[in-house]
Amino acid sequence: MVYRYDGSIELSDGSTADTWSQIPQSFFLPEGTIQYVFAHTFVDAELFIDGNFDLSALSTDFTDNQSFRIVFVPSEFANGSRMDKSNISNVMAALGIKEEQVKKVSLD
Repeated sequence: MVYRYDGSIELSDGSTADTWSQIPQSFFLPEGTIQYVFAHTFVDAELFIDGNFDLSALSTDFTDNQSFRIVFVPSEFANGSRMDKSNISNVMAALGIKEEQVKKVSLD
């Protein structure tokens, strides 16, 4: 499962929470449509942007400084579980993963 960071929102108590959207995620632009998508095997995952127009002029707002979370879940667990896979917080809770356990990797 792959999620893209959308930003933070302010909660009613004044704290903030990160918002994540599950991929595939579509955007409808004046030039056409783009979609963050991914392909995977049992060893890796590839993230890319697909679109129905020339992406060479795509705004760097969609390509630079993006954050993604990739969750590798054993198929036996994912298929037999009733967890809400559209929500990364529910996935992390179901797997017993805490925020400080998330491995961060930067690509330059």
